[in-house]
Amino acid sequence: MRLARVLVAGPLGAGKTTFISTVCSDGVFISTDRRVTSPVERRIKEKTTVAFDYGCTRWNEIKLVFYGTPGQKRFFYFIPVLIKRCDYLIFIVDWSSPPSVYRGRALLERYFRPNLSRFRNFVVAANKADLPSPLTLADVAEILAVDRGRVVQSVATNRESCLSVVSKLLGLLLST
Repeated sequence: MRLARVLVAGPLGAGKTTFISTVCSDGVFISTDRRVTSPVERRIKEKTTVAFDYGCTRWNEIKLVFYGTPGQKRFFYFIPVLIKRCDYLIFIVDWSSPPSVYRGRALLERYFRPNLSRFRNFVVAANKADLPSPLTLADVAEILAVDRGRVVQSVATNRESCLSVVSKLLGLLLST
């Protein structure tokens, strides 16, 4: 059985924890969510990841291990540790919120673009595709300065949608 270690990263409130818990609904999921202390961030969500999320499941003869990064800046120091541990990257943004996409760009530029060569592959999940968005997938690609072919729609509460993102990410691994 092949092993794929996947880092799920993105800005606060993009859906990282939900994505991992949904895709690992038939496996193991451990969350380190705690109550948000910042009044500004509390407007986005009530709980946030304080260390990292962990999930494990099997799919198409592949053991998938997911690590989810924290979304709050004060925990960003842990991101380089997780980058070194993973082979693949799913970068999630809240497609229904242009400010989330722009926060994602800053995070991508600071921590992930300099390390993209460490990953076998990466995709951008334009999450919350079940909500109205003023942006197109091409807009998301342009804002994040990635190839349009790397951007895929996602609904983190829907397992089939999450597995579609994983399938896009692991396309090469599945074909060998």
